[in-house]
Amino acid sequence: MEIRRRDRFLSEELELLNARYEECGGDSAFAYSKLSKFEVNFIDEEINRCFDFRYYAENYHAINSKREGIKTLYPFFDSQEIFYTKICELQRLGQPIQVIVLKARQLGLSTINEALIFHRTIFTEGCNTLIVAQDPGQADYLFNMTRLAYDCLPWWMRPEARYEQNARYLGFDRRDEHMRITRPGLRSAVFVEAANKMTGVAVGKGLTALHMSELSLWPDAKVLAEQIFPTLSKTPNQIAVMESTARGRNNFWHELWKDAQDGKIPWIPVFIEFFRLKQYSTVIPVGMTFERTKEEIALAEKVKENSNFTLTDEQLYWRRTEMQTFATLNRGDESKFYQEYPGASSYEAFQGSGVCAFNKKKLQLILESTCCPPKYYGEIDLKKDKSDRWYPEVRIKEAKKGENIPAAEGYGARLLVWEAPKEGERYYIAGDVAHGVYGGDYSCAQVIRIGHGVHPDEQVAEWHGWINPTPYGDVLCALGYWYNSAEIAIECNDVGQATNARVMRVLEYPNLFRWKHYDKIKNFITDFMGWYTNVKTRDLIIAKFREYIDDGMVVIRSEKLIDECFDFSSVDDSRFEGQSTHDDRVFAMMIAIFCSHDSEGWGTDQAAPAINKQDLEIFCLCGHTKDRHGDRHNKTANCQDCGCPIWRQRGDFANTDFSPIFDRNSRPTHHPNEDPPPSDYLLWDEMGSEQVEKWKTL
Repeated sequence: MEIRRRDRFLSEELELLNARYEECGGDSAFAYSKLSKFEVNFIDEEINRCFDFRYYAENYHAINSKREGIKTLYPFFDSQEIFYTKICELQRLGQPIQVIVLKARQLGLSTINEALIFHRTIFTEGCNTLIVAQDPGQADYLFNMTRLAYDCLPWWMRPEARYEQNARYLGFDRRDEHMRITRPGLRSAVFVEAANKMTGVAVGKGLTALHMSELSLWPDAKVLAEQIFPTLSKTPNQIAVMESTARGRNNFWHELWKDAQDGKIPWIPVFIEFFRLKQYSTVIPVGMTFERTKEEIALAEKVKENSNFTLTDEQLYWRRTEMQTFATLNRGDESKFYQEYPGASSYEAFQGSGVCAFNKKKLQLILESTCCPPKYYGEIDLKKDKSDRWYPEVRIKEAKKGENIPAAEGYGARLLVWEAPKEGERYYIAGDVAHGVYGGDYSCAQVIRIGHGVHPDEQVAEWHGWINPTPYGDVLCALGYWYNSAEIAIECNDVGQATNARVMRVLEYPNLFRWKHYDKIKNFITDFMGWYTNVKTRDLIIAKFREYIDDGMVVIRSEKLIDECFDFSSVDDSRFEGQSTHDDRVFAMMIAIFCSHDSEGWGTDQAAPAINKQDLEIFCLCGHTKDRHGDRHNKTANCQDCGCPIWRQRGDFANTDFSPIFDRNSRPTHHPNEDPPPSDYLLWDEMGSEQVEKWKTL
């Protein structure tokens, strides 16, 4: 049987060696003794060359291809090249190889994985290899790939097989009991099992090579934790690969992939997109004018930026027709296409169940267009200078292209920054507060830049991690001071009250959101600082965020935020919430969007004018203006005209404790001799209780 190989000149030599084998009646030992010196040298040289996997795969490893029949792995698919390049990078580090692969369908990953572990088995003494598929049928298929590769090896390269069990076991050792004493053979073996019927085959064996296929279809992760992972050899020769397409979110494969991305487990993530396979392309019919849609243009631009790959019209036409097929078969829902053929990001592969709170098509467009890695990552803290003033201590470093940013849960990379503060811009911050218990929910802060006129708001930073509620207040204040003294809305439900109290009472941050009664006709402003989520306001912020997504009035950068949005859904008419992921990023962003546009003069109807962070109007109790650009930290300032203590009012009409008049008039509307406004509208600077009471009696 003629097999196409990369080195076409090998065929003649192999035919001559096969003739020797046939002359000796299939006795390999006898045939080897009849070889000439030249032929022996040729065999030795070829075996040495085959220690290089690529040379072996392209010239000797046989596969049954769909289009060409029996052939070697030459040439590698682009998807296989990406995978093998990562393997080579890890091999150069001299560490055990542990790779987790998320991929589109039919990219040839199972084929090259089988070749890798088979190569490792026949060229390594004492190598125990395990292949695990999702069910017996797929296990048989993978074993047949191994068996075909073995049968197609030249007789002088094929190791002697001592044991063989159909579709389950292949052992390489000497059959002759006496010869095994002095020349035992490889003592290597290949075991094949189905995940749903595995019965402890890996227990007690140190595995050197491991291939786990289609884990998203496995029943659970118990077989991994109890039988497979504990038996890995952890030697430099180890190669372990688990690969699969995505199948929803509520499964252990999704959790494994996320943890690998975040660096929580010692498995290197590799994501391979659909366009890496050239077959995913369709010739555009003659006479048809193909014009790219807005979504296709955004996808092509992002792929070019992230992967330096240029999508062709033929690839996009194939994608468009396949998406229509999925939509037809799923009653207009094309989301399953992204599961089977992800292209823009690994996040789109994991499609949620239930009714999503947001338009999935819009989320997909955001993921394909505006989402991108942060420019910087690090930490931010609140410090005091020598003048007893608070200031933000920002410790961030530039994120290099392709860098795997550490997980944001712990200290070191909880702050992601897409845009540093710009002078003259207005920002808004919202904080979702959790208990700070490791393993529980996370606290999250979203920072947005308010758009001017018809320009959308834009996400510029995200803080996400575990932290106790009280010190979380320092983080929020530091973010606020850094981003031009932005207004902060803190969710005060549950432990959020501790964060809010710290920010307002101890740190005295001068720009906080003030709660309203949204069910009152007059939109009554309460005595409470911060945001409170209840049955009514929960639906309000969801609806507002949905509106901004649908109308393109917010630019979202965080892929993990969109990932949570995809999963923010309702199952069986329950309330909208994260089904298999946390939803802290979603809530922080919803609060930021709602509260930032809840004050008069903010929103899509009017431009939000840029102001300087020091742009304050300061008034004394007699109504005199002290200055236009006063020092907001000076608590001992007195009126230049009458000498009495002053109180301050921001000139931006923000709905805060520092905006005593909620209207367009930025000057006091009362005379000192008249009844003063409610005391909760005033900030008293360095005034004792006696002074306050005396002024109230005027």
